[in-house]
Amino acid sequence: MSEDLFGNELPAQPAPAPAPKVKPGNNMDTVIKVLERAMGDDGYVLVGPTGQPHRLREDKRLTPCIFWEAAVVHDLIRSSLLKVGAQKWMDTRHGRKPCQSVLVPRATRNQLVRWKALKPLHGKGKGAA
Repeated sequence: MSEDLFGNELPAQPAPAPAPKVKPGNNMDTVIKVLERAMGDDGYVLVGPTGQPHRLREDKRLTPCIFWEAAVVHDLIRSSLLKVGAQKWMDTRHGRKPCQSVLVPRATRNQLVRWKALKPLHGKGKGAA
């Protein structure tokens, strides 16, 4: 047992419950969509010290990603399917901020080709009869 500042005994406190872990997305359709966008002309850029994913448009404008897309980008970076490039300064609608480009390695491009060639399970998705 522990004591307070005045020497009185305190009952034992239970350990706080651990914070729930966020499960990575496992929807292959969304993963494939994000990887295709990352490989396209309008790829992803991580903006600011928080690394919030934005899409780089053709006219060099940055638009923030919606929450599920940002979560998938971070999951793919954590799983090393996407890499983070060098830091550069870019104009955003809130001024100039440090940004890092999101790169798609060759191994990920090859993996994407293999994933797209897979037949959907249980007749779901494209090409189901």
